Amino acid sequence: MAFHPQEGSLWVWADGEGLFTVDINQIDQETCHKTEIISADTKVEGLTWDIQGHTLYAALGKALYQFDYQTGVVDKTCRHFPSQVEALSMLDTNELLFSLHKSSDTSIHSFDPSSCTITNSLLVNTPYTDIEGIVWQCT
Repeated sequence: MAFHPQEGSLWVWADGEGLFTVDINQIDQETCHKTEIISADTKVEGLTWDIQGHTLYAALGKALYQFDYQTGVVDKTCRHFPSQVEALSMLDTNELLFSLHKSSDTSIHSFDPSSCTITNSLLVNTPYTDIEGIVWQCT
């Protein structure tokens, strides 16, 4: 899931179904109202918006995809992650934060999507071995 940074709308990837927006004002205890954006039967591990709200990034295996909000076009932009990406978040510098699925360490990496390169890595001291999600708060 990822909130659009300007609109506040909730964007969700449903495994086996695709990309949807969810009207958070109409969620009740049993159902939510969703609007399909893209139909796809793939499994996405992470979603995050760029700071401007122009591009939605999605991690699928070792690849990074981007959805252009204005054109509705999806492109595979990078194939250079070292292994399967588990989680994505966006820094205010428009670099992505990500972790790797079932990694032997608990590093969080920053990634420049324009050059498809890892720019930094930080080992997080934790007893856990698989980081499932990352949230970065811009202040």
